[in-house]
Amino acid sequence: MGRNGWPRWTRRSARAPRTPPPRPGRRSGISFTHCDNYIDAIDRAAERFATTPPQIPPLERAISALNDLGLIVETAELGGGPVYLRDGRRITANASASRETLAFQLNHLLALEAYGDLLEATLELARFRSDVARDICRLGLANYFAGAAMMPYSRFLATAQAERHDLERLAHLFHASLEQVAHRLSTMQRAGSKGVPFFRPRRSGGHDHQTPFRHKAAIRAFRRRPPPVDRASGL
Repeated sequence: MGRNGWPRWTRRSARAPRTPPPRPGRRSGISFTHCDNYIDAIDRAAERFATTPPQIPPLERAISALNDLGLIVETAELGGGPVYLRDGRRITANASASRETLAFQLNHLLALEAYGDLLEATLELARFRSDVARDICRLGLANYFAGAAMMPYSRFLATAQAERHDLERLAHLFHASLEQVAHRLSTMQRAGSKGVPFFRPRRSGGHDHQTPFRHKAAIRAFRRRPPPVDRASGL
């Protein structure tokens, strides 16, 4: 028995449970959530990159930009291996990978190679306590750049509204996959030019990673009725 007649085990259980600190990956996700899943500086940098003439598909644009940086991009059959292999300044892209996947991964690489200072400046604003969380977020920011470069904000938003958010049409028009389009729709939160506020649900079971839209159901829903009107933004 402890003081005041409380059994020691009961007193311990009566205490408020301590909340464990977020895991590094979770802490990175929280940072994106706190900015409405929209990173303005990176989004605008990717848009400038994507809209600079000539107008070419995102895969060819990424390869051209990497070549300008002195990286040689070649294609070879790597089977079920990685999307690309890097050996110094030589990049070997997997011919078995889809064009959408190659475009995304090479734009991701471009973000790390050409926009590293911008990524680091953005990371400084987050003030991570863990180097692991910072490294995870750096990859997330490079992924963000890749999606924004493939689907530049203003053109993508206007097209999404014109096409009534038909995911398959948007994937075709922007040379992207359905999952890439779904994720990009969730980032349309630029001040003064917001889109419909999409959210990508997390899987059950406590996993931190996100799932793509169930696109067929989403397409049917949008075809049954027009998207909701955001009176605050005039959309």
